[in-house]
Amino acid sequence: MIKRRSLKLGLCMAMLCMWTCLPSVFAAPARPGVITVTQRDGTQLQIRIYGDEYYNYTMTTDGYTLVGGADGDYYFAKLNGKGQLVSTGIKAKPLSKLSAAERQAVAASKGVLPVQTQSQKVMAASRNISRAATDKNGAPALMASSRFKAEGEKEFLVLLVQFKDIPFKVENPKEAFDQMLNSDNYTANNATGSVRKFYMDNSAGKFKPKFVVKGVYTVGNRSEYATPTESGLDETKVTNMMTEAVNLAKADGVSLTQFAENGAIRDICIIFSGGTRNDGSDANGIWPKHRALGNGINMDGGVLYGFTCVSELRKRDAGISMTGMAPFCHEFGHALGLPDFYDADGDANGVGADNGFFSLMGYGMNLNDGCTPPALGILERWMLGWAKPKELSEAGNYTLNSVVDGEGYQVKTGTEGDYFLLECRGTKKNVWDNPDYLNYYKVTDGTAWGLVAHHIDNTQSAKWTANNVNSVKGSECAWMVYSNSASVNGKAARYVPSHCFFPGSSSVTSLKSNSKTGFISRAGTQTVVELTDITLGNQVVTFVASQHASAISDVTAQAFQRDAVIKWEDDMASKWTVTYKKEGDEEEQSVEVKSPIVHLSDLTPGAKYTVVIIGNGASYELSISTPALSAALPRIGISAKKCVSTEPVLLLLSDFTDAVEVNWTVDGEKVSDPFLKLKKGLRRVQAEVTRADGTKEYFVKYVTVYM
Repeated sequence: MIKRRSLKLGLCMAMLCMWTCLPSVFAAPARPGVITVTQRDGTQLQIRIYGDEYYNYTMTTDGYTLVGGADGDYYFAKLNGKGQLVSTGIKAKPLSKLSAAERQAVAASKGVLPVQTQSQKVMAASRNISRAATDKNGAPALMASSRFKAEGEKEFLVLLVQFKDIPFKVENPKEAFDQMLNSDNYTANNATGSVRKFYMDNSAGKFKPKFVVKGVYTVGNRSEYATPTESGLDETKVTNMMTEAVNLAKADGVSLTQFAENGAIRDICIIFSGGTRNDGSDANGIWPKHRALGNGINMDGGVLYGFTCVSELRKRDAGISMTGMAPFCHEFGHALGLPDFYDADGDANGVGADNGFFSLMGYGMNLNDGCTPPALGILERWMLGWAKPKELSEAGNYTLNSVVDGEGYQVKTGTEGDYFLLECRGTKKNVWDNPDYLNYYKVTDGTAWGLVAHHIDNTQSAKWTANNVNSVKGSECAWMVYSNSASVNGKAARYVPSHCFFPGSSSVTSLKSNSKTGFISRAGTQTVVELTDITLGNQVVTFVASQHASAISDVTAQAFQRDAVIKWEDDMASKWTVTYKKEGDEEEQSVEVKSPIVHLSDLTPGAKYTVVIIGNGASYELSISTPALSAALPRIGISAKKCVSTEPVLLLLSDFTDAVEVNWTVDGEKVSDPFLKLKKGLRRVQAEVTRADGTKEYFVKYVTVYM
């Protein structure tokens, strides 16, 4: 037995050595609120758990830091020479039950926090940064932890793994977890559906995962895979557990090829025996997580790029029992590429705002004791390609159906990439959109459903792909607008649903764009529209949208012999009509644009034009004069003195008197519009000019394009 064990560990270490970049971890948040735990002698403690897999700690409600002991009980903690939590040897109990000497000994435990280890800092800094969004006003990019699209029927391998010293407590675990994952009508432990049903319902049938449950497979003692007092150090050990379990499954006849596509094995899911630290079910348990494996581990059937693991048991209000399906849904969400929406680094950079219990990827995984995650919002559905919000930019009367129908509105601001998403939540249109569960703390009554407005900052795209969405206070990327920003019984407004809904318990029926409401970009630019007459209907929200008066300013114009380029600033409008007329002509021409820049073509050399820019009720008039043809030799050029890849430029043909057709190419590729953005580097620009007599002439220019 000892020789076999050593061989397996050797194989695991060999596989780990194949990594060519540092892996990353995306974890579940600590269970919010006060948790009652029971020591082995029957003593009950009131505790709170803070942080996530990177950095976490446990405290009593009166502020004494605790750590798990070898016997599974909580002990008062102190710091060792490395700044890490270790046991004082004094078992945790209410202060009133401690002796005078014990109270003196544990005094240093009050408020003590562990130092973030170098390993934890490196792991936090190594979160994947890729898939940067190309359209800032589009959906934020998914994390690179996903190598497959969440669409169609797909099978995922789930391994039941028990530790040698902690066997499964759930009876018939294979059947029990298969039901939790796949059943069409899962109701155990007060659940409202299975993991498969959750994703099928929220994708409107576009994604139908099937979980193939194998095991139980027994690995070593849990202490070989978990180091609970230094949470950032157990990642390699947890990966060892996964690879050992995979080897046992393969020996049992499981083929990984069944779970692969395009050479990549879909993320493997581990359900390990026992409880977990993040909800108080086990002081020494492994924290649930999704781990991205960088460039992957080569296995039979393909390359494995990531895996998830969740615990068998969960701390519930009525004791410890089989886990709910929501923690699995959360970690599986990471496998699909969704980031965490809670503050993923604890209070290391201040406590960032978030979207409370409204998101599975936030604290919503705790609703109904972890058995009923909230419906996915329009943001998550958009990111996963299951739905797309409609752009709201015109004045009018609107009806917004429930988010479970895949509907929502996007309201842009004058800052590109900084926008709002509107959705109708809490309609009870399906089991996942139940407002009764959203009121986790049961702190208030009042209107339990309505319009919800999410502020999305996609200008910081790296934070989305690096799983740092809301980790920095004052620099969050996804948070809520409140109908009432006041806290209730010490709970912030984001945890009080009736303060998040419009009209909400305060009967707020309008959403004006100003700093007081928060319906404004971080840079202070206003939204394209404002809302009034917000009203609840039959599982729908209705409202009136009105546009701001436009303010066209900072207009600049470049006039060439046959073309003109005009730019302006306007924070209010989302589209403009530009009219232009040559002096002496009766006919006016017009063009519509969706960005504050326009290219006017086919102008007459040596002529004067009147140009009017019209946007959202405002207008701006200017005059331009095109230069006359000269006796200089024909030539080509560009409109900018210095060409940068982020700004469009105009390719120009000057002083050519009898051209009837001009065809442009850049690096040999034909371009349909000479007003374009050029890629960084040295570019070869060519004009093929056809004269009136049918002959052709070619002009070439090399252009250096900067960032």
